[in-house]
Amino acid sequence: MPEAESCPHDLFRLLAQPRGDLHKRIALVVEADEPVAVIALRRRFDLWESVCDGIVPNAFAAMRPARWDAAAALGRLVKVNEWAGAPPALAADREIKPRYRVSTSVDFDALWKRQHNAESVARARNRCAREGGFALEVDGDGAAEWIIENWRDRWAGDRFGEAQIAPDAVEAACFLRDQGRCHAFRLLHNERPVAGMTMFVSGAILHFMHSSRDEAYERFGVGTHLFELFFRWAAESPYRVVDLGAGPYKERWAPRDGEVTSFFLGPAHLRLAFRMIERARSFARPLREGART
Repeated sequence: MPEAESCPHDLFRLLAQPRGDLHKRIALVVEADEPVAVIALRRRFDLWESVCDGIVPNAFAAMRPARWDAAAALGRLVKVNEWAGAPPALAADREIKPRYRVSTSVDFDALWKRQHNAESVARARNRCAREGGFALEVDGDGAAEWIIENWRDRWAGDRFGEAQIAPDAVEAACFLRDQGRCHAFRLLHNERPVAGMTMFVSGAILHFMHSSRDEAYERFGVGTHLFELFFRWAAESPYRVVDLGAGPYKERWAPRDGEVTSFFLGPAHLRLAFRMIERARSFARPLREGART
């Protein structure tokens, strides 16, 4: 089977292994006795999704080109989140979001002024300078693990189950780091990490993956200052593009460049049942919150 550039077969096998509390299944899809795809899925709440989803960018399965019908043939409801390529014809219930990317050769100060972010950048820089002791660390020992584990703690208990993929994210970061395809950036204060982000490498592109920060340092704007130092590092690096993906706050750092699409694959009756469950939950959620207050 062809492998995705961002997820070589060895990493795909690693992600398909049982880890943490997530239930996983692997399927070999054949057509006329010929293999079409090897698909590894994990289950979060009521949905199945690729073990690559949220772990490595632009990877779904080991499959023949454009054979998304292999996933649809599984008879399961499969969610694909923020796919950067063209969605397949089988994609249902599409949700389109802007993607934010920037060339590392731009004048970042001029860009942030246009994006109405320059004052925030300067304010965080000045606060950190007045306090003193802040420095950028690149690829320090245990940095990727620290970032992802703190990201997990930050999102533990959210209704989307984001933190459940943290063990797989750590495995992927360590695997790619050993190949020189993952960079970890941390802002240190007197050698103590207070903010961090991971970037995965695809050719000349840096893909933003996970981030975290110490809320005790929020008053210094450490997240903002880390972003500034990272972009200044990227401007001097051999990488040509930073892909931040989707997310409303990212428009402060990079211009809109294309779109990402989330969609479903699978039988229509399962999509209908999922929508009904989600609607019931949306009605029940305010009631539960009201009961707690």
